Order: sequence, then C-alpha cells, then structure tokens
Amino acid sequence: MVRNSTRRAYSVRHSSVPADQRKRFGNARMTADVLSAPFKMAVLSVSFARSFANIIMIYCKHLFWLCCLPIILMACDSQGQQNDFEKEADLPPKGFTTTDENGQVVTEDKDDWRTSPFFLGKILVEPAFPNPTNGEVVNVTFNVLEFDAVGNRMVLRGRDPNGRLSLLDEIENASEPGAHTFRFAPGLLGQKGLHRLFIFDTVGDLVSYGDLMLQ
Repeated sequence: MVRNSTRRAYSVRHSSVPADQRKRFGNARMTADVLSAPFKMAVLSVSFARSFANIIMIYCKHLFWLCCLPIILMACDSQGQQNDFEKEADLPPKGFTTTDENGQVVTEDKDDWRTSPFFLGKILVEPAFPNPTNGEVVNVTFNVLEFDAVGNRMVLRGRDPNGRLSLLDEIENASEPGAHTFRFAPGLLGQKGLHRLFIFDTVGDLVSYGDLMLQ
C-alpha cells in the first residue's frame, strides 16, 4: 500500500509538469552534458599527462643512476689506486734502474718510473739516464700518447738536503703528443746517494717517480 501511494504521488507530481517544460528541461540537460564533455575530456587528458610525466621522470631517474653509477664507482676506484700509488712514492728510495749515457737500460727496478693510475694509457715515462751519475746532466723523458692527456706544464722535482721538494726542471706545452725531456744538473739534489725524483702535472697530480743514484 505504501509503495502504491508513493507511485501515485510521483505520477501526480510528474503529470503536473507540462510536457513542453519537461521537454525543455530534458534538452537543457542534454545540452549541458554535451558542453561539459570537452571539459571532462580535458580534465582526463591533464590527469593522464601528469601521470605519464611522473612515470617518465621516475624512469629517467633510474636510467640516470644506472648510467652514472658505474662511472662513479670507477672514479672512486681510480682515486683509491692513485692514493695508494702516492703513498708508495712517499716511501724512502730503494734500488734504481741502471742506465747508460744513451738511455739504454742495463738493470731494471720494477718500482721505478711506473705511470700512475690517473695517467695510464696516456703517458709513458722512460728511466732517467745516466743512472748512476757522477755529475753529468740527467735526462728524464716522457711520451704523451694522447692530445691534452696532461696540462700544458709538467714539472720534475726532487728532495733537497732539507727534505723539501724542489724544482729540477719544467716543460711547457707538454700537452702536445710526442716525447718531452727533462734535463737537470744532479748537483741540485745536494749530497751524494740515492734520491727519489717525482713528475707532476699542472694541477699537482703525481704522474710517475723513480730513483737516481748520485755518486
């Protein structure tokens, strides 16, 4: 009985609205739906674009780390190897590579004139000659294998009698590929005995080291 009464009440209220008004109301709703459709599509498009942009950003971040992480790890490993090389260079000199006045190696010390990790494949250093020396001018040649593998200036240093690093010779335009030779008078090292020589690049990175016997 309640349902029938409700239906009759609704029918009465609905039938009380003129047909032309119902038609206009229906048309208005259809027009509103049609007009709002592009807006709804625009909202959906913006939402989709934002979601897609977030996905792209996340993908790019992961891609960045996947590409850069190996490079970062390699750089850290290279820095660690360079630090170890410099620590070995700071040890007291022990043994030396014997060479004649023409640079020919007579006996070799495996620790002498190695290329540091930063410059492997870029520079090759030849043993100092003559070694030992009785006061003759000493030559140390290095070969630059790549253009701009080092800075324009390379320096050769040794420890003076007070243990301080002093300049023995320097070379400008060292970045040009080819052979470059340091030359210095061993008297700059002071007293006779075994001396360690150091080659540095423009910014002070150690390139190589080796020992010289001054008789």
